[in-house]
Amino acid sequence: TPTLEYYSGYSAQDLHPLVKRLNFLLTYQPRDKLNAVRSKYSHRVFFEVAKVTPMDMLKLEETLTSS
Repeated sequence: TPTLEYYSGYSAQDLHPLVKRLNFLLTYQPRDKLNAVRSKYSHRVFFEVAKVTPMDMLKLEETLTSS
């Protein structure tokens, strides 16, 4: 949103490379690493973001280019 862009200082396009890299790391990193982090962010307090499955790279690319 414009509000998020204003306060963060970043546009959505500025974040596309970061989003792609993070998705890649989540998709191809071994699940046995960072168990404490995964456990922490699997709780409701953190909206269970560790349980969200990464997007297919092609679908992610389509989503980013259509926005």
